[in-house]
Amino acid sequence: MRSSYSPVDAFEWRGNASGLRPGQPERAGRFRQTLDREPEERFERIMRARGELPPGNYPYFRDPPVHVVLLETGPDGSCEYAIERTPDHEAILCFLSPVDAMMEGILRAKPGLRYKVQPAAQVAQHYFLTLDHCLTLTLHLAWLASDGRVLVRGSGAPCRLFRALQKDASQGMPVRFEVDADSLDEADYLYERAGLLAWEEMHRDHHRDEQTAIAGIRAARVTPKPAGLEGSRADLALFDPESRQWHFLPQDSAPAEGED
Repeated sequence: MRSSYSPVDAFEWRGNASGLRPGQPERAGRFRQTLDREPEERFERIMRARGELPPGNYPYFRDPPVHVVLLETGPDGSCEYAIERTPDHEAILCFLSPVDAMMEGILRAKPGLRYKVQPAAQVAQHYFLTLDHCLTLTLHLAWLASDGRVLVRGSGAPCRLFRALQKDASQGMPVRFEVDADSLDEADYLYERAGLLAWEEMHRDHHRDEQTAIAGIRAARVTPKPAGLEGSRADLALFDPESRQWHFLPQDSAPAEGED
C-alpha cells in the first residue's frame, strides 16, 4: 500500500532525550531518566541463554499502560487497528492517554461504523511484529495544530508528533515490551511545557470518558492541513481532559524534522 505521508502529516521526535537544542530549558534530572529497565533486560538474556524462559504469551505494555484504537472497516464486522505510516515504517498507533485514543477513533471512524479503544496489553503480540523480526509501535505524543486548530489529513486521520519504538525479537519474543524511559521523558517534557504536571493520574481518572473525548473534538476546531505547511513549523497541541481544554505549544517545543 502506498504511503500518504507528507512532512506535516506526522514527524518523529528524536531530540530532547538525546540532546537539548540551544535555548531549551535544562531538565536537571527531574524527568524519567531514573527509570531503568536494564536489570530486567539482562535477566531475560541470561534466562534465554539457559533455555529457561517460560513458554506462552507475555503481557506487554503494563508500565505504563498504553491504548490502541480498533476501527470497524465494514458492516460485516471486519476491523483493523489504527496505524501510523511514515517513509521508514508502518506500525500500530498507541496512546498514553485513553481520551486521546478516543478522539483518534472518533475522527477516523467511517460514517455508520464504530471504533473501540482497548489496552495494548490485550492485543496479540504478532500484530506488533515486523517481517524483519522486530516488535514495533508508533507512540503518539502530541497533535499538530495551526492557528489554534488541530490539523487532520484528507483521510480524517490527525497529524501528530510521535516516537517510534522497536525491540529485537530475532531470538524469540521478548518477555517485556514497554514504553521506554526516553519516550516517557519526552511526554513529561511536553506536558510540563503545557502546565499539565500530573498527566498520568489525569489519564487514569478519565479512562473511559467518551463524552470528554467528544467535547475535545468539538473544542479542537479540526481543520485540514494547510497546503505548504511544513511539519516542523506546526504548533503542538495537548488536551486536558479535566478542564476539557487544549493547550497549544509553540514550534520550538520540538526539534526540527530529522534533528538528532
